[in-house]
Amino acid sequence: MSQSQALQRGIRATLWRGGTSKGLIFLASRLAPFTQETRDAIICAAMGSPDPDGRQIDGLGGGASSLSKVAIINAPGRGGVSVARSAGNRFPGVPWSEDNTPTSAAHPVTGWDLVYRFGQVPINGTKIDWGSTCGNLVAAVAQQSINTRTVDTTVVNERAMAAGVDPQDPQARFMCPVRILQAESGNRVLASVAVSRHPDNNKWWFADAVGEATIAGVPGKHASTVIETQLQGTLLPTSRAKDTVMLGTEAVEISVVDAGLPVIFVRASDMSVDFDQLTSHPASLDADLGLMQRIEALRKAASSLDSSLSGLYFPGSAAPKVCLLHPRATYRTTGSTEVRGEEVDCLARAVSVGQFHRTIPATTLSALGAASALGDTVVSDVVKEGGASINTPPPPWALATAPTAGQQIVSFSVGQPAGVSSTCLRMSADASPVPEAILMERTARQLMDGDVPIPESI
Repeated sequence: MSQSQALQRGIRATLWRGGTSKGLIFLASRLAPFTQETRDAIICAAMGSPDPDGRQIDGLGGGASSLSKVAIINAPGRGGVSVARSAGNRFPGVPWSEDNTPTSAAHPVTGWDLVYRFGQVPINGTKIDWGSTCGNLVAAVAQQSINTRTVDTTVVNERAMAAGVDPQDPQARFMCPVRILQAESGNRVLASVAVSRHPDNNKWWFADAVGEATIAGVPGKHASTVIETQLQGTLLPTSRAKDTVMLGTEAVEISVVDAGLPVIFVRASDMSVDFDQLTSHPASLDADLGLMQRIEALRKAASSLDSSLSGLYFPGSAAPKVCLLHPRATYRTTGSTEVRGEEVDCLARAVSVGQFHRTIPATTLSALGAASALGDTVVSDVVKEGGASINTPPPPWALATAPTAGQQIVSFSVGQPAGVSSTCLRMSADASPVPEAILMERTARQLMDGDVPIPESI
């Protein structure tokens, strides 16, 4: 086949920013005919991987782990997943991610409207990591599911009526809850998307692109998407609030917290990182090869503490992540804006796939918030050392999630390279409150809709 013929073969995809991440979104039906190996090859080529120089210059990737992501979405039991399974080309994920029965996806209380498969695309490699998730891209897949009617219009109409909105009103607008199954774990998240009637066809809905929400690390204002993650099971994979691991001859205290993806929290000082280095540009931290080796050694040591962690770990894997902590203090962002110490509960720098994040991953922010409320974790200790508490009044978007009687919503803020990021915790209504759900406001924007070419070699 000639090169010109090959370039005519393409697969429809959209490029989205979700939160502070960016990635391609495919409908499962577009990739169902291919083997998983071929899917990975198509996606890596589209993103510009592998690139020995780390720039992904020949693709849509941005040369950073947060800008090199992919999502595959489908309605429950649709999108060719059963055909792919029958052909021996199952999509990654738990077995029930392919179901649509009254006891699974179709259940009115515990079911889901959308299946979300996340892949971390390597910058200089060809093996996509399908074993983790991305909380930032949840906002993007939720909006895309509305726009493509992957979540059926009848479902949106039902949610409108439940919210007291007339779905026949051409001016109708409301926050539509979309129940999303994260295929790698089988856990659910709830994304409430601002939707309006389609301007060209008032039988359809579309996700609002304009709004007043802002998040650190993203310029401008956009429509709000509120993500709610129920905290099910243990938040502590090792069953302990703190663990000690050995790095050579040195004992290092850590906390491993899983509020969607496991994160290893450690004091920056225990990794020989002082305040000045911690608050320098993430690129300078990336350039410290000794530090990066120490972080990878910490990941390996911590992953040996429990099988749930060792099953995710391999050198360069997306999980577990590592997050370096420092008590709150005044610093300057990468954009030279001053953040005062009293604005935050602590400082944090997250690292995954061999790079320090330029902001903070949503899954790390969720774990930070949960760990701060558990008590006796490295996170809660660092918060106390800085004289902070998590009694900040919650923002209006969090209060709109309507907690039940007796429940309290508390806010937690962290200083990250690009500014201040916040999350909220819904606490249980008892004498010793514990976090029951993580609440987070994200924004998303569609950047491109078109075909990515299939390489001639495939």
